[in-house]
Amino acid sequence: TLGFVPTIGWGMGAMGRYAGVRAASPGAYGRTGKFTPSEDVVDFANRWDTELDAAAANRMRRVGVPEEMIGLSDTPFGRALETRAAQGGGNLHPDWSGVSHPQLNVDIAVLDARLNASSPTWARASWKDRIDAVVAHEYAEVLYRHPDMAVRHSHAIQHAAETQLRITDRARQILMEDALYRTR
Repeated sequence: TLGFVPTIGWGMGAMGRYAGVRAASPGAYGRTGKFTPSEDVVDFANRWDTELDAAAANRMRRVGVPEEMIGLSDTPFGRALETRAAQGGGNLHPDWSGVSHPQLNVDIAVLDARLNASSPTWARASWKDRIDAVVAHEYAEVLYRHPDMAVRHSHAIQHAAETQLRITDRARQILMEDALYRTR
């Protein structure tokens, strides 16, 4: 199930680009196996991808992500919300990805209540809360200057809840639960 009430405030003309969803990497957000979003999430993302991308970019602006960091602009994907992946989000940095500046995005997994097994709050959270949590994690990860991706990811898990971004309290709760789960 979607786990949220879609409240997109734009016209009904969807311009879906969905051509297949890549499963999450093992261990993404408390999972031990691959994550595949539900069919209704994929269908919704397909029908509303342009509007969802705009809403995700607007949410990133509202929490304080600098404009140049919104979306993976130096890639063919270039979007704030990627419809061909399902792991939560991603980021790129010039030091390890050859892009011009730090960049981040979220993906359709933020629409699925089942993604984050390490946070009971995730399943009850709005999509705004989920986007905020993923954005804070990706922001912490992309700004932590370390050559090892596993170290950057671990740092983000432990410190994303402390972000200065203006995320919701529920997003902070998701991040704290995730950090607690992964340190047990």
